[in-house]
Amino acid sequence: MEQDINTVISEMSQLRSELSRITELLTRYEKPKKAKDDRPAMPHNPKVSKDEAAAILLVSPRQLQRIRKKIGLKWRMEGRESMYLLESIVNAICNYQLPWNPAEYDKILTRISKLPIMPQL
Repeated sequence: MEQDINTVISEMSQLRSELSRITELLTRYEKPKKAKDDRPAMPHNPKVSKDEAAAILLVSPRQLQRIRKKIGLKWRMEGRESMYLLESIVNAICNYQLPWNPAEYDKILTRISKLPIMPQL
C-alpha cells in the first residue's frame, strides 16, 4: 500500500517536471502574433499629389485637371501643388466605374500607412 502511494507521488512529481519543461518550451518558441491594431491608423482624409492621383486613374495629370469637376474629385492647392483627397478618388472610381491601377493604389496606401507617429505630449 505504501509502495503504491510512493509510486503515485513519484509519478506526479515526474509529470509536474515534464509539464514545467513543456510550458517552458512553449513560451520560448511562441512567436508574438502581429496584430492589425499595431499598425498606425490611416490619417483622416489622406491627400495624394496630382501625379499619384493621375496614376491611379490611368490618365495624365492634365487630363485629371480637366475631368476633376465632372467626376467630383475634391482637391486643394498647397503652395503650387494640387493635392487630391484619396477618399474622393475611390468614390469616383466606384460611382463612375472608372478604370484604375490597383498597383499604384497599393503603393500609395503603403506610403500613407507608414507615416511616423507623432509623440503625444
